[in-house]
Amino acid sequence: MKNKLITLLAVFVFAFSFVALVGCTTEAEVTGMPPLAPADHNDGRFDQGAVMCYSCHGNGPNGNPNDAEARMLPEDHYVDASYDSKEIFPARAQCNTCHLLTPSE
Repeated sequence: MKNKLITLLAVFVFAFSFVALVGCTTEAEVTGMPPLAPADHNDGRFDQGAVMCYSCHGNGPNGNPNDAEARMLPEDHYVDASYDSKEIFPARAQCNTCHLLTPSE
């Protein structure tokens, strides 16, 4: 009886630790979703496509990303999958197709 109780307790502890680890992942990690755009981008610029996004997030004259506070675009978003092209791959030209806005609070 004591061995069954210890085994049951060990299984419970293992299962609980797994649930705790899963709770530490983000929705994007679980579902493969691209990151959401911040709610403060809902000022019209987000609807203008990659031109507006690239001005901050792209590889520009001020560096990669062009705005030091912006998240860098992944390299596969560029023509030839290369930052050096400094040109967005046409299939990625509408950022809001994949990157939805974070709901306003």
